[in-house]
Parts: sequence; structure tokens; C-alpha cells
Amino acid sequence: MNEKEKIQNLCDAGCKPEQIKKYEECFVSKSPEEQLKYLKHCRCSLMEELHESQRRVDCMDFLIYKTEKEMQQGDSVNKNLSDK
Repeated sequence: MNEKEKIQNLCDAGCKPEQIKKYEECFVSKSPEEQLKYLKHCRCSLMEELHESQRRVDCMDFLIYKTEKEMQQGDSVNKNLSDK
């Protein structure tokens, strides 16, 4: 894989411009081991973002669940009142 393809892959992965710039510097001046170390660091950052997004989705799911439950309870209360 050439440098241009690697840079494109970083862009596709959602890396920030400063991460890509640092990787380009690493590509030119560092060993493959250092490049790999930096790529793993970038991956770790992406995973942290993923986990934070998952936490927000979980919060939204909980709110949806509670709202649906309140609606169901309201329906049963209204039904009981209309039966009397």
C-alpha cells in the first residue's frame, strides 16, 4: 500500500487532519514499528469515540423505553377510568 492509499484510508476512517499530518510525518521519518504504534494510538482514539457514541445511544434508548412505558401506563389508566 503506498503512502497516498494509506492517507486515504486514514481519511476514510475518520481521522482528524492533525492525526493525518502526524502520520505523514511518522511515515517519512519513523520506522514501521513507530508507524504501527501511532496507528494503534489512532485506533484507540476512534474506539473511545465509538464508546461515547454508544453511551449516548444507550441514553436515548432508555428515554424511549421510559416514554413508551409511561404511554402504556397512561393508556391502562384511561381505559380503567372509561370502564367505570
